[in-house]
Amino acid sequence: MSPKPVRFHDPRATSADFASSILVRCPRCERMAHFERRPCTPPDARGERYPHTRLVCPSCGLRRIRTGLHRPPETRSRPALPDPLAADQDQTR
Repeated sequence: MSPKPVRFHDPRATSADFASSILVRCPRCERMAHFERRPCTPPDARGERYPHTRLVCPSCGLRRIRTGLHRPPETRSRPALPDPLAADQDQTR
């Protein structure tokens, strides 16, 4: 009698998970650039590790190095806008 087959477990890996070094198009000059992912930084005080990535273009000299946590601009904290209703209430007093 043969053993039961082992069910496949999908780790949800993408092609980017397997590429530590790839050639891409430079965002500045549209020529070939080199992107590489290096090992993560050592754990910080909270125990979190952050990726270290680098984009280098030999044609125009563009260098983008990212270490640590990166937050897109739309997630950064913004100053609170004044409440227009509160201003109206102050004027009626």
